[in-house]
Amino acid sequence: MLKLLKMDVQLALKDKNYYINGLLLILFAYGLAIKMDIMHRLLLQLPIFICIFTSFENDVNEVISKKHLLIQSLPIKRWERVVSKYILVVVKFVLLAIYIALILKLLDSFGFDSLEYIETIFKRESFTLWIISLAILIPIMFMHFGIGRMVITIIVTNITTAMYQIGIEGRGGFEFLFQMSNFKLLSILVIVIGISIWLSLFVYNSRDLG
Repeated sequence: MLKLLKMDVQLALKDKNYYINGLLLILFAYGLAIKMDIMHRLLLQLPIFICIFTSFENDVNEVISKKHLLIQSLPIKRWERVVSKYILVVVKFVLLAIYIALILKLLDSFGFDSLEYIETIFKRESFTLWIISLAILIPIMFMHFGIGRMVITIIVTNITTAMYQIGIEGRGGFEFLFQMSNFKLLSILVIVIGISIWLSLFVYNSRDLG
């Protein structure tokens, strides 16, 4: 498991220019979003896209290529491959949240009114939205729908973001979750994650990796 995670990280960091350009693009996108007053929506959706598509940019059909030959040759159990993806997504998400907070601080020094959005990143309501979104999307990534994965991600993040905003306004959606105690909310999220992992394992074990 640790070797697999290490290789996943090495593959993810192999093209440093790709990630540097991506992070600079986030800086530009958030600055523009603040000016256009759509920051809250972009803040809630963009981290999901980044974590999902950078973690599953490898061919999920496990086609053996030169890039993945070493991973394919390892005696890796399928459950280890699935769990490693969840861990990779979580690690990327935490690092991305910290990076976005730093970006918002930087934008504030440039005269953007961005500090209010830092609170959104670390609110339990935001993490509830992100965890539920990822729990839905990760099994779908293992199903592999080609270009359709982008469409599905857009649909899921739009629905969960809308539910978040309605819940914050006290009009339904996630409202019942937001009013729960921390323990009850954590218990529900653990169940959601457990179901998500089970679905991913079921899908992955059902595939012919040939």
